[in-house]
Amino acid sequence: MIFEMKTVPVVRNIREMLKIRGLRHKDLARKLSVHPVHLSRILNSHSGMSVEMVQRCAKILGIAPHKLLYPRDQFDEEFEAEVRSTA
Repeated sequence: MIFEMKTVPVVRNIREMLKIRGLRHKDLARKLSVHPVHLSRILNSHSGMSVEMVQRCAKILGIAPHKLLYPRDQFDEEFEAEVRSTA
């Protein structure tokens, strides 16, 4: 399954987690073993993202995969607590 990036907040949440973790998209691309240009296309909503890729990103960023799929305001306190506990 490929997510249409314009319909889910995955990209926004990944970008925010990268910032919190002090990582660049190139760092994430290296850890994912994908070309930085490919990840850049995903993060700029020019390409979709598979469920597997969401799971891999979540693991690297230290957050539950489902929390990348929904707007943060649905579980803000829980999200913040998890981010702080893994920082």
